[in-house]
Formats: sequence, C-alpha cells, structure tokens
Amino acid sequence: CGGTRTGVTLKLEDLVLSWENLAREALVPGFAIALLEAEKPVRSLAFGIAKADLLVTPNTVFEAASLSKQIVAFATLVLCREGFLKLDTPLIQYLPDPNLEHDARLGLITIRHVLSHTSGLPNWLPEGEIETTQFQPGTQFLYSGIGFGKLQKVIERITNLPLEEHLQKTVFMPLKMQDSSFLWHQDFATRAALGHDENGIAVPKYKPLETHAAYSLHSTVLDLANFLHQFLDSSISLEILQPQIAINESVSWGLGWGLETCETGEFCWQWGNNPGFRSLMVASRGTGFGVVVLTNGANGDVLWKPILEDLTRVEHPALAWLEGWV
Repeated sequence: CGGTRTGVTLKLEDLVLSWENLAREALVPGFAIALLEAEKPVRSLAFGIAKADLLVTPNTVFEAASLSKQIVAFATLVLCREGFLKLDTPLIQYLPDPNLEHDARLGLITIRHVLSHTSGLPNWLPEGEIETTQFQPGTQFLYSGIGFGKLQKVIERITNLPLEEHLQKTVFMPLKMQDSSFLWHQDFATRAALGHDENGIAVPKYKPLETHAAYSLHSTVLDLANFLHQFLDSSISLEILQPQIAINESVSWGLGWGLETCETGEFCWQWGNNPGFRSLMVASRGTGFGVVVLTNGANGDVLWKPILEDLTRVEHPALAWLEGWV
C-alpha cells in the first residue's frame, strides 16, 4: 500500500496520557505500542500491568491472535517465489481433502482464495461439523480461520516440517524475532501477559502446544514492528498488497492483509481477537509508516481508533468495518 503521509509530528509522550485514561476506563490492564516512521528508529511505549505486579514493557509477550496470519502469508509467498507452491493451484493437488465427497467446491479452493478470505469456508466450525463452502470459491469475501488451517497442512506437507519449525527457520530467525513463536515456550512464563475479560478479570492463559496458523502466535511489539519493517521493504509486499476482492468502496482484501483507501492514501492492516487480548497492525508501504498495538484486555479495541487517528490524523474506514467483527 502507498499514499501521501500526513506525518507523525507529535511526540508519543504527548499522546500517551489520553490513551492511558481510555485504557483505565475500558478496564484494559495494559498495552504496548511500536511505531515505525520512514528512516527513523522504531519507537515503543508500554502502559499498565501484564499480570499481578508485572508491568508491561516493549518486551512483554502477548497473544498476537490473528496477526499470526501476516506471518503465514509472508512465508507462503516466499514458498511461491521459490517454486514450491502456486497461488492458483487447488489445495487438493498438494494435499487430498477428506471432505471433498461432501462438497465438490472444496476441490476448487486455492492458496489465493485462502489468503484473500474468498475460499467460501466459515471462520470456525462447531465441533463435529463437516467442512463445507458457503459459496463458489473466489466470488465473495468471508473471513476464514479454517482456510488458514488447511493452508498450514499444505505448507507442512510441502516442506516436510511442522509449521512452527518452518517459520522459525524462514521468518523468525532471519528477522531476529527471538521472542516470537506459534507454540508456548517455558521462557515466556516470566514475560507473558495474562488476558483479561470485559470486566477486567484475568482469564486462563492460553499456552499452545499445537501450532494454529490462524491465531496461536505469541510475540512482542518490538518483534512485530521488526517484521513489519522488513515486510514493507520487501518486494513480496508488492504482490501481497494487491487487491484481490472489494468489500466496500474503501475496504478490500489482498493476500493475507486487509487494505483500505483513506483521504491521505492507502493503508494495510490486520486485527487480532483472542480471549482477553486485542491486537492491531496498520501500515503504509508508500510512506514507511507502521504501528503495532497489543493489549491484554477484551476491550482493547477501544484504543484502536484514537491511537490510529492520533498518529495519522485521518479517519480509517477499516475501523468502521471492523466494528462488525470485533
């Protein structure tokens, strides 16, 4: 995404007080923010508590939730560049689908459909239900975590590695994201934030023992800001951020990223929603702007609009659309 930059002229410290007050009012115990600006070092700040008497810092490990999808999308496009995968080859050519006999349209789903959320698969299925498409793949938008689960199996089959191991070798280690993993690491225990419900009550900590491509990423704002910086500078981002399907006149979807057109230009974005956690990542490829917001409260999304509009000085139509999803 590209566009004209309004500029982040205010010091973060000048904005923090109002964000902290909003967090307190919304019963969000803590949050961490990392800010990218063209040709400037990453700036970060943290507020509140991670758990008990442990303060949030830029190195606090949060559940990044659906920001997982950005990592997986990037790794997928690398595999496509290397010739191991093709965006428009049906997934069943890489891995047979046991539900194909119940729904022939499952055989039409491609990687492009999964990344652009046009596979026709729902977000999640109640336990015991069989996967079926809601429409012809490629014709409509329907946000789908199930699609990323199918893509995970394809990547594991092609690489002959568990997805976590593949991502460590191809994304996390090269980008020096040493505090990121789709699996629980015991060394996270002293730095991981606890999630909190709408009433500010701590919820049981999710410690994934299995990788889930759609939502199990644990990370810090510094790691994710580093990823975002490398992503924006990569040639792969040019392909990933091409619109695949329009949602409304201002919002569309690329290959793993939401896209929006604002008064000042174009932005790419993704939100995350795990029990007790809310996260947001927004960037502009054309200007080098980017922001990562991680919170450990179920009401953390109340911070998204003021933080983003304070930093960019423009309204974001994607946030209005997101109200129906968060």
